[in-house]
Amino acid sequence: MAGTVATLSTSTSTTARGSASFALQFAKVQRQLLRGLRELRSGNMAGAGAVLRNCTDTITKQLGARAQTDRQQQAVSDLRTACTDVARAQSAYGNGDTAAAARYAQNAYRAAQQAGQDVK
Repeated sequence: MAGTVATLSTSTSTTARGSASFALQFAKVQRQLLRGLRELRSGNMAGAGAVLRNCTDTITKQLGARAQTDRQQQAVSDLRTACTDVARAQSAYGNGDTAAAARYAQNAYRAAQQAGQDVK
């Protein structure tokens, strides 16, 4: 019986550490993404390049693997949506369509903010 209690306790603390680990990594990635998106929204395409280079890989490798709950998985999905919109903004900007680039950048910013709401 004592072995069962120890196993349950260990399992719970592992899950708690996993959630804390996700929360810390999520906050870091979201801050970086929002900072880069503010640069993008202000017309700094170099800043967007830095965001996009690391965006999808960071989210998939560092957050996707740690997302255990439905809310965490939804937050990861929202951040991936933001990455897609960043890529679209860069493409539109490269094609000279600054209005579309601004719209995509705004959509990406909203998706990144929504991700933060999903985790709460």
